[in-house]
Order: sequence, then structure tokens, then C-alpha cells
Amino acid sequence: MEGFLSTPHSIPICNPDPEHKLYYSRNFRSTYREYLGEFLGTFVFISFIIGVVQQCKMEIGGYSIVGNTIPWGVGFAFMLGHFMCNGISGGHVNPAITLSMAVNRGFPWKKVPWYIIAQVFGAFCSALLNFTYFHAQIVRFDKGTRDIESAGLFVAFLPEYMTIGTAFYAEFIDTAFFALCIFAITDRMNIGATHYTPLALGMMMCGIGLSFGSLTGFNMNPARDMGPRIFMSIAGWESIPWTGGDHIFWVLWVAPALGAIVGGFIYEFFACSKPNKQFN
Repeated sequence: MEGFLSTPHSIPICNPDPEHKLYYSRNFRSTYREYLGEFLGTFVFISFIIGVVQQCKMEIGGYSIVGNTIPWGVGFAFMLGHFMCNGISGGHVNPAITLSMAVNRGFPWKKVPWYIIAQVFGAFCSALLNFTYFHAQIVRFDKGTRDIESAGLFVAFLPEYMTIGTAFYAEFIDTAFFALCIFAITDRMNIGATHYTPLALGMMMCGIGLSFGSLTGFNMNPARDMGPRIFMSIAGWESIPWTGGDHIFWVLWVAPALGAIVGGFIYEFFACSKPNKQFN
């Protein structure tokens, strides 16, 4: 399957060895290659995001939340996630983008649930990794109380001064711009996907964070939110991930999904030069 980044003439660095034990899982890996790619890409992407957020909020190693550290970190994370799976699965790494591709570019609906499961599980494993990696610092940060402050190391919560409506609007607009830019950068009838596509996507993500990221932390990704919330429920935060911040969790799922669909539609309506173009 071609993705945002297609390299059909690339030369493998080695040939598979039939005697190697990994060879026997070849059929499984070949059959589920796209979903495994989405898992890997999302895992790398979200691991780096949670890592930079935790280092900034806990001020580890001189990092501080002041400045532009988080937007740049998220941009690099998005770029690396795409390098992992762009040519394998299309590099969605986001249920909102998967839905938008299905609605606007003909991505097969039968693959949508499995893509989303792979993405959410990848984000879940990212939260697990960062929890174990920064465990000592997290315990020092919340004194072992597992409160909403330490829960905010993994996911976003609604500030006291912000309404649900404001958060919904912010996530909707952020994700609409996000999808609009993705559709433009990857449009083969426009500039088209190149070897530099992941870099362009990472810079785009950083730009959104620098311009619009202050309200809700430019979440824009239901998997990035859902996976860590599920993990935190298991890891001692109990109901806080779901009840904290005025139950904002549903906003961070619904608003990005709608925003991505609208953003993709806007690009296809105004800029699509080929009718019924399919996203292969």
C-alpha cells in the first residue's frame, strides 16, 4: 500500500533468511502489515509527545514549559512517527485522519476500525513506556497521590477558566487546519508526496502548536487522548481521567473527528483537480 511517502524503487538492504525464526511469522506480518505499521508509528509519535510534555511540566533536566519546547517536540515526534510507517500504512497515526481519509479520499471503510484499534493501542503502550521511564519523577511530582495534576502529565484537562464549548471549538479548528494541511501536502495532483513529506508534516504540526496550541494543547488526535486515559485508569488514577476537567475526554475525541472531516472536505472541494481521487 502506498502512503504519503512512496518509494517503489527502494532496494532492500538484505534478503529474508528462510532459516531465521522471524521468517515463520512472515505471513502474519505481511497480512497485518498496515495495522502493525500504524501501531509502530503511533507508538513512536505519542511516546515522544508524552515525553516532552512530562519533561517540561516536571522541569526535568532544565526543561521548562515556558517557551516553545513542546510545539517543537511535538513536530519532531510527528515527523518521526511518519518516517516509521508512511510507506507502510499511509502514516495516519490518528483516528481523525483515518476517518477523514475514508470520507474524503476513499480509504476503505473496512480498514478503519482496525486502524483505530492499532492507533489507540500504540498510544496506550506509549503511556506505559513513559510511566515506567519517568516513574521516579512522577512519584516525586505527585507524592504518590495520583491526582489530576499528575494525570495532566499524560493527557489534557479543561482549565477552570475555559468552557467546554471553547475547548470544542478550539479542537475543531485546530484539527480542521491539521487535516487541510495534510491533504494539501500529500496531494499527488498538487506538489505530491516526496521523501521530505514527513519533514513537511512535522513542521506543519509545529506551526499549529506555535499558532493555536495554547488553549487545549493542540491534541487533535483521539488516540493520543484515549490510549493514555485507558492506561491511567489501570495505573492508579482510577476515575480521574474520565471525570477530571469537566469530563473533557469526549471533546478531545469528537471535535478532532469532525474537524478532520471538515478540513479534508474543504481541501478537496477547493483544490482537488481530479474527480473521485482515491487515497490508495
